[in-house]
Amino acid sequence: MISLVIFCILIFLVCNHLYKKTNHYQNKTWQQRRFENIPYGIDVAAIGSGPGLYDIDLDNHFDHGFSFCQSPQSFEYGYKILNRYQDRLNPYCIIIIIIICPLNFAKNKKHFNKNYYYPYYGLLPKEDIKYYSPLRFILRKFPLLKHPKYLFRIFKDVPLVDPLNSMIKMEGEVYRDLIDELLEGWLQQSGLNDLTDKSQAINQEEVFEETRSWLSKIIALCERRNWKPVFLIPPMEEGITELISDEFKEAFVDRQLRIVNQKGYPVLDYFKDSYFSSARFYQYPAFMNCYGRKEFTKKIKKDIIQQIH
Repeated sequence: MISLVIFCILIFLVCNHLYKKTNHYQNKTWQQRRFENIPYGIDVAAIGSGPGLYDIDLDNHFDHGFSFCQSPQSFEYGYKILNRYQDRLNPYCIIIIIIICPLNFAKNKKHFNKNYYYPYYGLLPKEDIKYYSPLRFILRKFPLLKHPKYLFRIFKDVPLVDPLNSMIKMEGEVYRDLIDELLEGWLQQSGLNDLTDKSQAINQEEVFEETRSWLSKIIALCERRNWKPVFLIPPMEEGITELISDEFKEAFVDRQLRIVNQKGYPVLDYFKDSYFSSARFYQYPAFMNCYGRKEFTKKIKKDIIQQIH
């Protein structure tokens, strides 16, 4: 009986190992795998959410660059990541802090999902992860425990995808549907009715204060380490930007950033940049494709160098 149990465990371990080599598993975990070999001697780093991850290529266009961006990532976890890996960054490292318009400073506290914290298992110590669960840690190590049906992917795999090098260009009705889907998700996550009425900011003051406090901690960490913070608001396709009024952006983004940025660190705002508003740059309404990523990275590299030097 004991021999049978041991045999079953060995079979499971072998299958789990083989599954983790499949494209199916690689496609699901590509964000986490980016952090398996964080280099030392980083001169340019970025923190922030999805647009920072998809729009900026620090690996290929900056010497000694590394992006800590994830989709999603709050300022709280941007701070925790910088604090955890600060020994990997050189003195005077440029820290690109991605500010997402429209909703980096707003959220609906009733909209909660523990899966948000799953990507940080293995990246941060358990004390830095809210609602840390040893069970979730084990399931991350042994995905077939949670999804035994994925076993068949060992025999029938899927194509490997590379989201950061996608040449997809969104257009037509499908693209319009994606914009509507993104807008609906934003409104659910923020508890807002639309992205035009600035008066909704009154109900977000508590959230604004909490979010600004984490951004202030990022700035304080930069100052202690002699890093150079640069705030960057990425562009989005015009189908998105036309849904957001200037008054809303002022109340929900610009004003919040001014309160935190009392010392006047550089702010690069490309949100309604006319050149980068074209759908040809995007694979998703808020995320650039490979072409847009290359063009935008060249642009910000030039602008950051001008601001810093």
